[in-house]
Amino acid sequence: KVRRPGGKAASSLTIPPNQISVQVYNGSAKVGEGTRASQELSGRGFAIVGPARNWRNRSVDRTIVRYDARYSESIRTLAAAVPGARLVAVPDLGHVLQVIIGSQYDGTHAVEVAASTGGNAADSADGRAADADPCS
Repeated sequence: KVRRPGGKAASSLTIPPNQISVQVYNGSAKVGEGTRASQELSGRGFAIVGPARNWRNRSVDRTIVRYDARYSESIRTLAAAVPGARLVAVPDLGHVLQVIIGSQYDGTHAVEVAASTGGNAADSADGRAADADPCS
């Protein structure tokens, strides 16, 4: 089961990867690891924002996923695709979620999203998916 950022177990994901914008950073000392992760996430259907970049610290051990708490459903999907990542809520980060690859990065997993029951899937109290924030 996938764990929500608040620690509650969930059995199904509701936001598909193609509705989630992700910027990838390489926080490991291994050259090209950010690009590899970016390509993997793109292959899994995530909307990658630009090329992978180097993180300010190249000695990150455990992969980190940074997210704005307004996008709690999107982070569930991304966390399922990057198992073992440490989730870090960043106030006002906006709709682009960030993945900082660490030296322990071990690839991505395919994610399965629940079939839509009609209407738009709500990602937060205001009903936006991670790519729908016009202000970020």
